[in-house]
Amino acid sequence: MEALPRLQARISSLRALRDLIRALRALAASHVQEAQAALPGIRRYVAVVEHAIAEGAALLPRADALTVSGAPSPKAAALIVVCSEHG
Repeated sequence: MEALPRLQARISSLRALRDLIRALRALAASHVQEAQAALPGIRRYVAVVEHAIAEGAALLPRADALTVSGAPSPKAAALIVVCSEHG
């Protein structure tokens, strides 16, 4: 009958593991909801940054524009820094 206490301990351990997995799933679901809620704002931010880059690129003389490969021409280069307003 040594097996019975071991089985009971194992069942108890599995129940604790089940509870932990449930908590982790709930936490993951919460993170998914937060990310989905933030997505529209992120998309708006991306649109603003894209627009700003397009406006800035339109000001460049054609001779100094980037090549198709994305590498800057030897005459000029541009550095674009995008920072968060709220850390």
